[in-house]
Amino acid sequence: DQSNEGKTPEDFKEEVNSFIARRRALSWGTRLPQQHAFLNIDEVKAVRLYSGPAFQPINEFLREVAKLSTNFRSRLAHDPRLTFCATVQHIINAIRKLAAVVTDDEAKRPLWRGVRGELPNGFWTPDQAGMVCAVEMGFMSTSRRIHTPLKYMEGYGSPNVLWAIKPMLETDDAFHCGADIS
Repeated sequence: DQSNEGKTPEDFKEEVNSFIARRRALSWGTRLPQQHAFLNIDEVKAVRLYSGPAFQPINEFLREVAKLSTNFRSRLAHDPRLTFCATVQHIINAIRKLAAVVTDDEAKRPLWRGVRGELPNGFWTPDQAGMVCAVEMGFMSTSRRIHTPLKYMEGYGSPNVLWAIKPMLETDDAFHCGADIS
């Protein structure tokens, strides 16, 4: 949180929305209508919350919710006493708005993620199309610098997994990159 001493949520909101406005002026992010392009204060607070130590309980919540039956998952999502659903939705909205304004170069720049420990053997079994796919039910942190995940895995023993991720620009079918929330 260097260089952020004394900043209020409104300061962060002004800063990020100025960035979005500058990018939109250069024709980035125009697929999102103007009224949906900028972060609101709840989205700013949710991203700030997640970018601190709250990433752990939020991701654990998402991973556990993914294991529930559809009916129970739906009921849980509507009980504000038991859920991070509103916070998660604000984070998703913020990531969507920030991902909309990435440049071609930023969207295609390789990303790295370190995974501590060994993946189960079944993970490496190709599906009918010959593909091996991974699904992370929580938000997935990555780095543009390979040394960051290598440092994360350091001292953990082996085997570990280093993912090389090749994102792309958004298409009509899907979003293929996330957003830098640092």
